[in-house]
Amino acid sequence: MRPEIAAAVECARQHAAARRPLVESLHALPQLLPPCDRSVLLVIDPGVAVAGDGAASLHAALADRRVNIFSAFTVTPTSTQAVAGALAAIASDAGVVVAMGGGSAIDVAKAAALGAAHPVDPAAVIEGHAAPRRDAIPMVAIPTTAGTGSEATHFAVVYVGGVKRSLAHASIRPAGVVMDAELSATCPPRVAAAAGLDALCQAMESLWAVGADDCSRADARLAGRIAAATIVDAVRGDADCRRAMMWASHLAGHAIDLSRTTAPHAASYALSALHRVPHGIAVALTIGHFARRLATMDERACVHPGGIEAVRAFVFEAASWLGSDAEGVVDAMGSLLRTLGVPDSLRAAGIPRASLDGLAAAADPVRLSNHPQRLDEATIAAVLRAAW
Repeated sequence: MRPEIAAAVECARQHAAARRPLVESLHALPQLLPPCDRSVLLVIDPGVAVAGDGAASLHAALADRRVNIFSAFTVTPTSTQAVAGALAAIASDAGVVVAMGGGSAIDVAKAAALGAAHPVDPAAVIEGHAAPRRDAIPMVAIPTTAGTGSEATHFAVVYVGGVKRSLAHASIRPAGVVMDAELSATCPPRVAAAAGLDALCQAMESLWAVGADDCSRADARLAGRIAAATIVDAVRGDADCRRAMMWASHLAGHAIDLSRTTAPHAASYALSALHRVPHGIAVALTIGHFARRLATMDERACVHPGGIEAVRAFVFEAASWLGSDAEGVVDAMGSLLRTLGVPDSLRAAGIPRASLDGLAAAADPVRLSNHPQRLDEATIAAVLRAAW
């Protein structure tokens, strides 16, 4: 690893450690757990439960606790699955939820922890029919992939009737995080690619997001430089680069916790829910096209408080992480996708051309409202056709 990247990784680690309780070994998990006699609900990714991935160390760390395991969720978790997790926490009188796995496990755990604090009707809170009346029970996150940044944010994604819902509440931000780089060592290349692309795209979007500020952009810059420099070797299994991607992902999570994401994420949710495109790949398939439009947009379409020149500067900066400029960012992202061995177009990902208009209509309006360019359904459809 280049010395400047190693220095950036150490800087990222120090920034993260200063913000919340954090340990760098699964063996140190007990330090993060509240002292109580109540049980632990362990929300663990089904793949982790089957393949191991540190499960033995986890059980050793929880040896003196009553532990109930919940793994009944999918890669695009539904509100029904999250409610089932909440009911499991309520039934076992859980005093803390521990999540181990990728973003899906952590999101389910967040939703379950908030639902468990509302035992009369957890579904109403999780599905958005009622506002939370109290804080979630404490939650500790143990990410095993380097990409989602969910362990650093105060929101969780679940799907209600096939439609993405972002559950946001300050109390679902994990109270503690285990950042153990060894847990991602056996992550399959395609999973590592999807996760790493998510982190890279989060950093890019956090630069130009309407909701960004100086703090989120500082996190995004550090995360983006590290992710772009290490993602290829991380996917190939290099241990140092996987550790670097872990910290890049975590810092990108801090960035989007403040800035939120934008149009590429808005368009990605339906791709994942309806066509099973892994989330990070779904975002990466359109981000270059959205970025190029930002760099050439008419000033009348700009809704960014910094104005059109600021947006263009952010796009050029993000493109530079890929060794490109705004004009070449589509080709640069496509080249990266091919190098990682994942689809480089919506067509290659198996998306029927006839479905593009429907996907445009399904773009998440909340994320679209955070995009610096005013977009209508026809414009989003045009972007998807260009990405096809």
